[in-house]
Amino acid sequence: MVSGIVLLVIVVMRLFPAIPLSRALHRALVEAPLERLGAMSRRHLIYAALLAGMMIAGAEVILLLGSADMAMLMAWDVSLYVDGLIATWTISALVRGKSAWNVVAARWLSPLRRAARPRARRQRRDPTRTAANDSDEGGGGRAYAFAA
Repeated sequence: MVSGIVLLVIVVMRLFPAIPLSRALHRALVEAPLERLGAMSRRHLIYAALLAGMMIAGAEVILLLGSADMAMLMAWDVSLYVDGLIATWTISALVRGKSAWNVVAARWLSPLRRAARPRARRQRRDPTRTAANDSDEGGGGRAYAFAA
């Protein structure tokens, strides 16, 4: 019965697109749902998918929770968790992709870069240094520190 009505609606919309009934059906069945889908954000789509999955596979869960409202709240909670999980996964994938791109770019561009010039030799300093101006030659500072 329902499939016959759906088939009739499709035939009317296909064969007679100029009549007002066909335009009204097109507006109600095609344009309005697409506008609503366009206004939905990522979290709404995740929620809809989880809710549909819970309604199909989780009939026992709905019976245990007591009502469909509790199942909807539980689906919203899970959808927020999944949304955060997807955001975290995306950010980590971008960071890994960026580091991988840097490695690939370094390997491909290394033949094109000039060779690094050799480092200048360091001059060795004389190991015998003079004492700093605040050093004690006679150890008088130590005696003063013990006296205090």
